[in-house]
Amino acid sequence: MHPGTIVIALGGNAVAPPGERATISTQFRHTRESLAPVVDLARGGWHIALVHGNGPQVGDDLARNELAADQVEPLPLGVLVAATAGWMGYMIQQSLQNALTRAGVPRTVVTVITQTLCDAADPDLRNATKPIGHALDPARLAKLRALGVPVAEERPGLWRRLTPSPRPIAVVERDTIRHLVAAGHIVIACGGGGPPVYDDPALHLEGIDAVVDKDRVAAILGREIDADVLLILTNVDGVYHNYGTPRQKAIRRMDLREADRLLASGELGTGNMRPKVEAAADFVRAGGQRAVIAELAGGLAALQGETGTTLVAGAGVNLHEYQAREILDALRHPVPARRRRYHAAGGEGDRRAVRRTRSMREGAGTHRRPGQGGGVKLANNPAEAADTRRRIIGMTINGLPVQKVFVVPGR
Repeated sequence: MHPGTIVIALGGNAVAPPGERATISTQFRHTRESLAPVVDLARGGWHIALVHGNGPQVGDDLARNELAADQVEPLPLGVLVAATAGWMGYMIQQSLQNALTRAGVPRTVVTVITQTLCDAADPDLRNATKPIGHALDPARLAKLRALGVPVAEERPGLWRRLTPSPRPIAVVERDTIRHLVAAGHIVIACGGGGPPVYDDPALHLEGIDAVVDKDRVAAILGREIDADVLLILTNVDGVYHNYGTPRQKAIRRMDLREADRLLASGELGTGNMRPKVEAAADFVRAGGQRAVIAELAGGLAALQGETGTTLVAGAGVNLHEYQAREILDALRHPVPARRRRYHAAGGEGDRRAVRRTRSMREGAGTHRRPGQGGGVKLANNPAEAADTRRRIIGMTINGLPVQKVFVVPGR
């Protein structure tokens, strides 16, 4: 029995903070300090996939490339992404395995070098928009400009180099990750967003010199391994209205409609938070139970709704049990007298309903007696109903495992 599957997205800045010299010893230290939430989730029985960023690290590798270009053959950016996925995966894997051992949690950690499928004709490949590396000093900035390397001023006086960032389509090694996660291994995957590749008609997979956004890839991986939760850990404690102004206000919970309005408003601009909200919305829209954006130190509290920003499919309804039963009766899904622990979400059309003892989408809630819980999932066809049933069995609510799922045909 386990509470569910979670994909955790950890930023590259978490192990190489701005303004600090990124030696390997300091990056190991920050890595060890960042893993407490993962250990706690592992102790709790969660199935875990961990995705990490590499913005500072891959930028540093590019600088090493350029500084040593007259001594050794430089490596292309796509290969450097794979390289950072390897050495950062090793760093995280070793640190996490040690932390699990100290905590007495018998889980194994494995790193998989994955490839991220993209479209070779993606227009984002023609424009460098993603900042990588650390802040540039004046001499380095002048040299990069002279070489024609795209740079941008993130804020007054802080310049960084830019690289193209295509939209991810799929994770090539998704089946391998799914099997490893389902077996209880903690899998580090899609490091740095994964080296991007495209499908060549003759050669099959070929690399692209770019960096994919790790939050967007984490959302896709979550969809492909049927994760319940996407947890995006960053350096701020959630999403805000009017961030950075005297009128800033934390958004602790929002649904897809509210997220879409926020993105359409332009309030998030093109900054680091925008792709995180887009990734969270994409994950939930694809069927994920919820996505959480939170500060690293508050990850566990955010999962419990105490901090951070939680994004769900719908705002939900608040029902008494008798009201939920009336709704089910009206939809011609009467609840047998011996099965009273359900709550309801409305729906129309010729669909199948899965009545269960835990809500997947938090779309509706009932006032229940202690020890009771429930939910309704409307499926579009028998295969989807069967898949939903498989995902629900073994979940827990109020500390009790889900043992039965009631499936009935719709109208």
